[in-house]
Amino acid sequence: MVLTRHDAFPVQVEENGNFYKYTCYGDSEKRDKYYVVPETPEYAVDPVTGGPKFVCYTFRGDAKKSEEEGGFVVFTVKLPFPAKGSSRYEQIKQELISQVSPWADRQAKRIYNLIKQYGNTDEGWAKLKEELWYAQYRIDEFRSVYNPADSYKQFVDVLSSRKVELSTVPYTSGKAELTIANAPEQFFEKKVSPFSPSMLSDMETVCSISLSSLGAAFFKQALWGGDGSSIAGVTYTFTAESLLPPTTVTVNFNASETRRFARTIQRNVWGQAKRENIRESYRMSESSNVDVNIRSAE
Repeated sequence: MVLTRHDAFPVQVEENGNFYKYTCYGDSEKRDKYYVVPETPEYAVDPVTGGPKFVCYTFRGDAKKSEEEGGFVVFTVKLPFPAKGSSRYEQIKQELISQVSPWADRQAKRIYNLIKQYGNTDEGWAKLKEELWYAQYRIDEFRSVYNPADSYKQFVDVLSSRKVELSTVPYTSGKAELTIANAPEQFFEKKVSPFSPSMLSDMETVCSISLSSLGAAFFKQALWGGDGSSIAGVTYTFTAESLLPPTTVTVNFNASETRRFARTIQRNVWGQAKRENIRESYRMSESSNVDVNIRSAE
């Protein structure tokens, strides 16, 4: 079971006056299961103090001097997956149900019209499966309730999500990159490299930065004398297995043109041709092409 890229629903919920945006992707097999992807990272919260997991230390080489000579910043960010049973979790579920219902109505109508077109036969249902790219068990569900005398509404219950289950995306790899207010490299003792997320639940990522004297002064001014806006941004990059929309790939190959190309390619005195010349000449000859057609999921 993997997430489906074409079965995605944007969701926005409100909690304590703050708005949180998510994208929810449907599962390839379980119609009530959705994978939740938060749009914006947050600071992880210390369960003891209730404050963000963020510390900044600056130091001076000479106590008599007022200028910082360096420092360290360590903080933890996360992609906030809502806790089960929380207000945010329940709001996402209700928002999903409200969005899935109109989609289920449209998709039920499409299935009904297609089976009328293809016919209520083994071949007709096989064409429907190919057209919609559904798993066989879903086709069996549609076929088990199909009654030619009824309207398309007979398929709505099969498509609707009544008991929504939220889950984190089963990522296979990931990294987190840090951007600090377009700060120059002179602010850091060493280059800030991508950090490694935990790959569990909220994807907590510990970011540790070693600051130069300029960087320490910048952070001190921003944190203690700033306007409260964020000076750092975190970008997550993940990979995960997913199911793409139904796609048709057509490969065309012109044998006669390829034969002509092979005879006319420019060669040296030893009868050899450079690989670059072969590749470029073959591309220009248009002896073959690949056409990729990604169909709409609806």
